[in-house]
Amino acid sequence: MIQERTRHSDSTIVEKIRRFEEIPSWAMVGLRVEDAGPGWAELRLPFHERLLQAMGRVHGGFIAMLIDSAVAAALWPTVEDGQAITTVDLKVNYVRPAVDQDLLAIAHVRHRGRTTGLADCSVVDAATRKEIAFGVALYMIVPA
Repeated sequence: MIQERTRHSDSTIVEKIRRFEEIPSWAMVGLRVEDAGPGWAELRLPFHERLLQAMGRVHGGFIAMLIDSAVAAALWPTVEDGQAITTVDLKVNYVRPAVDQDLLAIAHVRHRGRTTGLADCSVVDAATRKEIAFGVALYMIVPA
């Protein structure tokens, strides 16, 4: 079970990162912004059979993509005009398989420096809130 942190929604931030839903990779899997605020974001990956691997479970690559995307969404509001972000390192730990449920990713920025940003992320079953995976991602902040 994930540890809930005090979070305050910010509709301006939600709208800023909701534009990511039009990115082809996000649109392909149906990734959606559920909520966001200063230094955090929550994304939903709706279940679909196209996400399954041969054993009938959600492929770990899609879970890694969800973590990477949630961290980007949490970090993006801290990025200034003329800057972009790119993944430098992504570490994912899988706790239990995801079978036929929507997944939520909750990412929190842990550090935002001048040239890097670091965030952690927990992926949970949207219905039960049981943890499926957790990860940490390091991003580089670069000129756009």
